Amino acid sequence: MGDTFSTTYTTQGTVTSTAIVEPSGLATSRLTPGVLYVHNEDTTAIVAISTTDASTRGTFNVSNVTPADWEDVATGPCPTGQCIYMGDIGRASASLPTPPSTFTVYRIPEPNIGAGQTSGDLTAQAFPFKYPDSPKDAETIMVHPTTGDIYIITKSYAGASKVYKFPQPLPAPGTMSTLVFVADLQLPTSTTDTNHRNRGARCHPKRRTRAIAEGAG
Repeated sequence: MGDTFSTTYTTQGTVTSTAIVEPSGLATSRLTPGVLYVHNEDTTAIVAISTTDASTRGTFNVSNVTPADWEDVATGPCPTGQCIYMGDIGRASASLPTPPSTFTVYRIPEPNIGAGQTSGDLTAQAFPFKYPDSPKDAETIMVHPTTGDIYIITKSYAGASKVYKFPQPLPAPGTMSTLVFVADLQLPTSTTDTNHRNRGARCHPKRRTRAIAEGAG
């Protein structure tokens, strides 16, 4: 039986930021209540929007990174307090004529929007990684809300994804990590919809893990 969705919805507002050109991921701020971070696949912009009315709360530029295929974003704890984790983890972008065999998660200190930090450059630390078996295409990054463990979930057109995590303690920035295999994740499939690709997930704030599967796009 297929999924059942609500037939009613409420429009909170309209996103008007011109910096959002190809939105690829959403993450809730851990520092400023009522804020979501949005990013594009291959630009350095991170836009903060309001969960109340979709207005722009801040627009930032990651100054020391050239994105290849930023597929997802997460937020979580880090040594400086709270950070944005950007997943440069895809293998199927127009900017990648040759699919890569290594990937990177970027850790970026959260801007303090509530204190008036609404624009400017952000600096990222790079955590390169490879898979323990073979290169994978992925569009999902999760960060545990208390331990800071970083998880990557691969994308499969048949819904058969794999879950990996960074080793702990996390190696120093710039050090290549080999991910640790955690589990296989089989998403529900049906005969009427073939788009069973894991394209986003979040760790529940009370430490229960939730995966979200999306269709094509």
